[in-house]
Amino acid sequence: MTFKSWLMTNKQTLFHRIIFGSSIAHFANDLSVMLISATLPLVAQEFQLNYAMAGLIVTSIILLMNILQTFVGYIASRTDKLIPLLVSGLITISAASFLVSLSADYIHLIFFQSLIGVGASVYHPVSYSLLSNIHRIRDRRKALGYVTASGDSAVPFAFLVSGFLAPLFGWRTIYILWGSAVLITAFVVFYVIGKCYENVYNRSTFYANKFVIKDISKLTPLILIVFLLAANYRVISSFTVFYLTDLGMPFESANLTVVFMMIIGTIGAALSGTLTNKIGEKNVTVTFCVILTLTSIITTSIDNAYLLIPIICIIGYSLVGIWPTLYSYIAKAANKNFVALTYGMIFTLGWGGGALFPYVAGMIADFLGLKSIYLIVAILSFMATVIAYLKLENSDFLTN
Repeated sequence: MTFKSWLMTNKQTLFHRIIFGSSIAHFANDLSVMLISATLPLVAQEFQLNYAMAGLIVTSIILLMNILQTFVGYIASRTDKLIPLLVSGLITISAASFLVSLSADYIHLIFFQSLIGVGASVYHPVSYSLLSNIHRIRDRRKALGYVTASGDSAVPFAFLVSGFLAPLFGWRTIYILWGSAVLITAFVVFYVIGKCYENVYNRSTFYANKFVIKDISKLTPLILIVFLLAANYRVISSFTVFYLTDLGMPFESANLTVVFMMIIGTIGAALSGTLTNKIGEKNVTVTFCVILTLTSIITTSIDNAYLLIPIICIIGYSLVGIWPTLYSYIAKAANKNFVALTYGMIFTLGWGGGALFPYVAGMIADFLGLKSIYLIVAILSFMATVIAYLKLENSDFLTN
C-alpha cells in the first residue's frame, strides 16, 4: 500500500491534515485582514488621514468580506469542491496584497483593501463547515478552538512584524512580503488536504432544496451578540495603537502591547473549547462579556499608557477567547446540511454589521477624543452580556 492510498483510508490522519490545512489557511487569511490595522498609523501619516478616514479603510475590507460570506456559504453548501474554493480565496488575497503595495492614493488603497476582503470572504464559511461536519461535539469544540487560535495568532504576528519592520522598510514592503507568503500558503493547503477530503466525507446530502435551522429562535440573539462583539474586536484592534501613542507610548511599544494582548487572547481561544465542554456556551459567553465590560471601563480611567498594559492584555483574553465558543454554538444551531450557509449568514449579519464601527468610532473619536473608544466598547459589551444571559441556552455540553 502506498502512502497516498494509506492516507486516504486513514480517517484520523486525514482529520489531522484538515485541521493543519485549515489552521495555516486561517493564519494567512486573518493576518491579511489585520495587516491594515497593524500599519494604520503609518498609512494615516503618509496619506494625511483623520481618524474617520483611517477607520473607513478597515471598514471597507471587513464590510465587503462579510457581505460576501453568505454567498460563499451558499456555494459551499452546494458543492464538493471546497478545497479549490478555499485555495482560490488565498490566491485572490495574495494578488490584492501586491496591488495594495502599489497604491498611489487613498482611493486606490481602499479599492485594493476591498479586494483583499473579497478573497478573505471565502475562508470562514468554507473551513468552519469542514470542521463542524467531521467532528463529534467534544472533538468539534476542541478543533474549532485550535483552528480559531491559529487565526488569532496571526493578529499578534501582524502587529509584531509591522511594529519593527514597517518603520524600517515601509508598510508597502510588508504587503509585498506577505503577498508572497500567502501564495505559498495556498499551494501548501492544496497539497496537505487536496482531493482526499472527499474520501472521508460524503457531501451528497448538501443538495437538499430547503434551508433548515434546528431552532430559529437560537439564531437571532446569536447574530446580535456576534454583531456587538465583532464591533468591539474591530474597534479595539484598529484604535488601540492610536490610543497608546496618544498617551505618549512610542509606536513600536504600542504595537508590542497589542501583540501581548492578542497572544493572551490566542491562549484564551485555545483553552475555550475545553472550558465550554465543562460549563457550556452560555456561561462562557456571559463570563467573557462581563470581563470585557469591566476592563473597558477601567481603561477609560487610567491615563498612564504603561499602567494600561496588563488591563489591555486582560481585554485581549476575553475579546479573542470568546469566539470558539460562539462558533460552537453556531454549529449546534445549524442544520448539518447547511453549516456553511449558516456560518456565512451569521458572518455577514454579525461581522458585517460590526465592520461599520471602525468608521463610526473614528468619527466619534474625532469629536470626543480617543478615550471614547473604550466607552463604546464597554457599552457594546454590556449589551452583549444582557442578551447572552437572557437569550442563550446552555447546550448539552456533557454529551458526545
